[in-house]
Amino acid sequence: VNAAIVTSIAHWPPGHAETRLRARPFAAVATDLDLDCETMPKPALVTELLARCLCDDAHDGDTDGAREALWQWNVVDRLQGLLAIAYASNGAETTALAHCSDCRGQIELELGLAGFVAESVETVDCTSPEGRRIRCRLPSGADLSAWMHDAAGDESWLAQRLVIAVDDLPPERDWRMPEAWLAPIADALQAADPLTALKLDVQCPFCGRALAVEVDLESLLLTALGRRQRAVIEDVHRLASNYHWNEAEIVAMPAWRRRRYLDRIQAEFT
Repeated sequence: VNAAIVTSIAHWPPGHAETRLRARPFAAVATDLDLDCETMPKPALVTELLARCLCDDAHDGDTDGAREALWQWNVVDRLQGLLAIAYASNGAETTALAHCSDCRGQIELELGLAGFVAESVETVDCTSPEGRRIRCRLPSGADLSAWMHDAAGDESWLAQRLVIAVDDLPPERDWRMPEAWLAPIADALQAADPLTALKLDVQCPFCGRALAVEVDLESLLLTALGRRQRAVIEDVHRLASNYHWNEAEIVAMPAWRRRRYLDRIQAEFT
């Protein structure tokens, strides 16, 4: 690992005495440019980013082992890992856009990543309409991938997959979840994991209307990381065209040094 990456490793959560995760910036090594951030399904893309950019001594040099374990991380832990990578890559804030339904004004929301620190959750409990005690686990990356590919987004299929106990006993093999259980299970999962379907209360700065803005935080972070990758590819193109360095050499440079060379190119062009 080159010195530039070592010095930019970020600790998550920021400002906390105890570090839960360490992450390096994305697009800091040439192999990061191989990742297709545009078309890869989100569960696979998140898993790949976590495997590449989280610094975990237990999986040092064993990316296949890391990927296998990361597929089993639940959505809370996966989002915290993605936040750590975004923090290491793009800094302490990200931006979301919203539109007022009254005046059609565009609102730019500056979101501090530290505000999205969340504790890990393993299981949630709720009660069915007829009074049965239900215990569920949170969905993992593997669950989300199977839900997309095998169940076409069927929420009842996913909810049944997550039920681990009914009245303190595991469900029978051929058990089918009653449709009426979907709502209480969904509410319990939302309460335990509010960041997956994040809603922010804001006021329109143009007309003063109170707005409830839905923010897909995971997609927002992935989009920002994709922009970073495209920016590095653009830097590689311009520097390789002028200095004829190879891709790995250019990506390994600290960002400030690349910017100095790019400024020189711009100055000569001007």
